[in-house]
Amino acid sequence: MLRTEQPLRRPLVGIALSMSGGLCMAAYGGLAPKQWIMASIVCIFVTAYLVRRRLPAFVVFVLVGCISGLWFLAADANPAVRLLNERSSLSASNTSVIGRVSGAPRFYPFKSGSLGMWVFPLHLEGVQDGDVWHRQMGDVDVRVMGETEHHPSALEGQRVWLQGQLEHRDYKGGLPVGLKISSPENCSMLPDAGFSLIRWSRSWRESAAFRLEQGIEDKTGQLAVLRSLVLGYRNEIPEEIYACFRRTGSLHIFAISGLHVGIVGLLLIAALKTMGVPRDWFGVCLLPLLFMYVAATGMKSSAMRAMVMAGVFLIAPLFRRKPDIPTSVAFAALLLLLLNPMEIKSAGFVFSFVVVAFIVMVYSIIPESMLRGGWLRNYGVSLTITSLAAGLASIPLTAYLFERFSPVSLVGNLAVVPLTFCIVLSGWLSILIPFASTVFNHAALAFINLMVWSVETLDGLPGSSFAIEAPPLGAVLLWYGSLVYLLVHAVRGRQRILGLAGTACSILWAVLI
Repeated sequence: MLRTEQPLRRPLVGIALSMSGGLCMAAYGGLAPKQWIMASIVCIFVTAYLVRRRLPAFVVFVLVGCISGLWFLAADANPAVRLLNERSSLSASNTSVIGRVSGAPRFYPFKSGSLGMWVFPLHLEGVQDGDVWHRQMGDVDVRVMGETEHHPSALEGQRVWLQGQLEHRDYKGGLPVGLKISSPENCSMLPDAGFSLIRWSRSWRESAAFRLEQGIEDKTGQLAVLRSLVLGYRNEIPEEIYACFRRTGSLHIFAISGLHVGIVGLLLIAALKTMGVPRDWFGVCLLPLLFMYVAATGMKSSAMRAMVMAGVFLIAPLFRRKPDIPTSVAFAALLLLLLNPMEIKSAGFVFSFVVVAFIVMVYSIIPESMLRGGWLRNYGVSLTITSLAAGLASIPLTAYLFERFSPVSLVGNLAVVPLTFCIVLSGWLSILIPFASTVFNHAALAFINLMVWSVETLDGLPGSSFAIEAPPLGAVLLWYGSLVYLLVHAVRGRQRILGLAGTACSILWAVLI
């Protein structure tokens, strides 16, 4: 896409930005609902007075941001917190609850011995108070003590009965209410009645994981990487390998995203072409299958974003429309935030959309002549541009959220991304062609060994990665604002100088302060 004198109007992009801004203000502004209502009313009236002739569009965006903030404050009120406040006796004795495991359980070993604890989020359905069961909504963090790593107390998506002690919790990144279970005997799985597409998808995921083991059962570390890249089993990766990818800024490859969904889509499209399905109907056939894959891998933000964007591109020909990438990204963000406004506080959600948005903006200013030539040249140029754009977007976020600077990530992605494609493709061929699973698994094993060796080599270079203090939020926002100004608005020399000055000031601000 080349920049034109009269850029396309994309109102959905403005609405998505307004909604995200309102949710961020509500999440980190520290205002109560009544204070937010008053601030919203004042903001709308002031905006309407100042913009005057441009009142309709601008005021709509402000109104969307204000309503989004109110919606976040309403969603942020966890009913489980009210449960503890209203029935304080529950926190002082064993309490029985029923709910569904809403996230992948993680194991934390104790410092001594072979035992540890499993930690997972639980979406409540009911709580027992005395001899009476009460319907109860809300989410709690569950800790099951005295467990072993190879025998999880619960599975993601499983309905369970638990008995433990409800307690208030106050730590970064967790839910405000916890349930401490002193013994694995107080955790039981319950049967689910009726058919569930999500449960069926996760059952299929387990059978697919078994296919990936054929012929390489003894290669536990490489097998964990393969299962993570293909099916999203991130908890199985050995800590030393996981830490190495984290230090080199390559950890993003383990998130089920556009690369993974794209490979699955390409394989399914090849099958549909073989069966003679018309191109316009690819979306109708593919979307349910892609949803099953995303549901099986945990329905993470990156996977949901990729599925929604793929759905827009696949469905558009059915309505004789040409899909637009920025509008597709905005639509995916709106849909995910509508389903769960709390996603705005998720690092995975922020990383996913910020990186994709910057890749789209960088490609919008690349001349078409740079992308012409043979397929090998096109692939190399596209990979370099994508890696550079992803680095510009992810390095400041990594520094701010995780207090780490990894300059080697720009080079690491050039090696990791192509190998990830080969590994994921080999894994899916192993799943779809059972009689050749051993052959494809060994091919994936060779690519994994090469990728791990590359990452470990980069990690061993001097200055490849080091811990830093988190830069000021203002410096991070100035960096992103200046880059957006450069990529979207700056067309004259003076404007480009102003944008570059903004990026330089953000770097100085971060380094000096």
